[in-house]
Amino acid sequence: MDEAALCDRVALMQGGHILIIDTPDEIVNSYQRSLVEVRTDNMFTLVGDLQQIEDCHTAYRFGSGIHYTARSGEVDTDDLEKYLALKGHGDKQIGRISPGIEDCFMELMKTEQHAGE
Repeated sequence: MDEAALCDRVALMQGGHILIIDTPDEIVNSYQRSLVEVRTDNMFTLVGDLQQIEDCHTAYRFGSGIHYTARSGEVDTDDLEKYLALKGHGDKQIGRISPGIEDCFMELMKTEQHAGE
């Protein structure tokens, strides 16, 4: 996906179906959700714990952290930090980040999944 950001136009596909064709900047600019990266001292259980949150839209590993979005669109980082403390996570690092092409791809796949249900 790093190479996709260097292209003039990108087609993101899933299962042979084109999800979007546009410039990398326009794809990234179309991303509508609040996105946070989460790290804790227990990365092994973090994805599962985040996915248990009722408002969880996506939680997936990205590099050394987890990218998390909420169904409501906006992530309340204070509530997220409290929830993770209750789950036993220490040394929590939660920060708002800008999406990249891969985040857009994950969002488009999730949207496509729900459209097919």
